[in-house]
Order: sequence, then C-alpha cells, then structure tokens
Amino acid sequence: MNYKMREATIIFNDLELTLLGQFYEGDDMTYMYPGSCSDFNLCKVLHAGEDIIDILSENIIEELELQAIKEIEEGERYHDSFI
Repeated sequence: MNYKMREATIIFNDLELTLLGQFYEGDDMTYMYPGSCSDFNLCKVLHAGEDIIDILSENIIEELELQAIKEIEEGERYHDSFI
C-alpha cells in the first residue's frame, strides 16, 4: 500500500481543525478484485497552532479520520473534474 502525508482542514464542533496524517488511497473494484477503502492514520490535530491529539478520545480520533478521508476524496474529485 502506498501512502502520502496529507493535510485536511475541517470544522468539528464549531472548531477549525487541521488534520495531518498518512493517507492511503483505496483501490477501485474490478471483476477479479473487490477493491479497498481509503484509510487515514491521524498523526496530529492542530487547533490554533497547538497539537491537541493527546487530549482526544479514540472515538473522536476515529471520527476525525473519517472526516479527513471525506475531505481529501472530495477535494480530489473536485480537482479531477477540471482536468
């Protein structure tokens, strides 16, 4: 699996957060392969320049990872629509 360090900025509970982590792009489904989902492993959660990942619960981190995937994939679809 190939990954890239990526950044996504989201609004979560009325807070602007910058999420930094490793993004693994999923594979498309084919006739012989079921495909795979994208994944995001969160490394830092920045709010007002401070890394707050250590004070977040595992449930919140999982939710932020899902939002990061959504933000990155929507950004790529938007970019690809202009190519």
